[in-house]
Amino acid sequence: MKALVYDGPGNIEYREHPMPTLHDDTDIVMRIAQSTICGTDAHIIKCGVPTVQPGTVLGHEATGIVTEVGGSVKNVKPGDRILAVCVSACGYCRFCTSGLYGQCLNGGWALGNTLDGVQAEYARIPFARNSVYKIPDNLTDEQVLFLTDILATGYEVGVLNGRVQPGDTVVIVGAGPVGLSATLTVQLFSPRNIVVVDRVAGRRETALKLGATHAVDEHEVHAVVDQLTDRLGADVTIEAVGFLDASELTADLVRSGGRIANIGVHEGTSDPAPGEAVGQAGHHHHRHPVRVDHLAADELHRHGRAGRHPDDHPPDAPRRDRGRVRHLPALRGNRGPEGRPDERVSSGRTP
Repeated sequence: MKALVYDGPGNIEYREHPMPTLHDDTDIVMRIAQSTICGTDAHIIKCGVPTVQPGTVLGHEATGIVTEVGGSVKNVKPGDRILAVCVSACGYCRFCTSGLYGQCLNGGWALGNTLDGVQAEYARIPFARNSVYKIPDNLTDEQVLFLTDILATGYEVGVLNGRVQPGDTVVIVGAGPVGLSATLTVQLFSPRNIVVVDRVAGRRETALKLGATHAVDEHEVHAVVDQLTDRLGADVTIEAVGFLDASELTADLVRSGGRIANIGVHEGTSDPAPGEAVGQAGHHHHRHPVRVDHLAADELHRHGRAGRHPDDHPPDAPRRDRGRVRHLPALRGNRGPEGRPDERVSSGRTP
């Protein structure tokens, strides 16, 4: 089969790769219909992720058709149209029983990381009972594709972790697909102001179309937030970029007692300057130092990407959301020739 294979930092190739087979009776094999490029893939390609070995197929978000099932799989059968979520959950380890599925000791973020992923013609999905969902007949693959990771991440890791309340002023730093998903779903909680920050004018325009009240670049945002909050700062700031400057911006913009939700995948590490206090927010085994000397005094609440619960974003969620799923095509990025992953992913900064 054809697959997008990681060959070490800076090197990927779309080439022939062995077909997946069932390894355990909890596995399924699916034929991929649609997949996405995540910001995590860009981080892998740019700088390498220690757990991703050369020769691994990238990708952890896809829809498709079941072709084979293991002996203990009862929730799907060959021929079913499914989505495979980004987190594989065994359901019985210490973390799964606590609801921390992203930290599953036997799975977690496995696809495109410790196991071959879904940017291929076929993929093996472990722990299918907790990791795949049938797609309702009245929904297209494209309508549910973002439930595999992108929309769920913006909503759960950004909006829910930020504990957004009616009347809040919310700042979302980063207007890539995940930041725009947060922009779309934060409206479920009726904030007074939704301020989206991005350097790209086209992304800011899209944010306004999706419901942001303000869309500015990083040079304008302080003045806008000061005006909206009488210089108190935002109630909630959501970081959806994955770089230190964006993380520091979310800290600068939040009010005393406010909440910071950290979505972005932070690559690499940096050493603190002498005397600096350093906090740590992690995702996918990355460490990202964050200055907390000026945060601790303000009694802030910071939440990171501890893991997404598969049942928090079942495939019927768009039907319950009064048709908001119709906005999802606006979040799509560029597609490469013949449906192949676009090589421009290697230059992306926003998940």
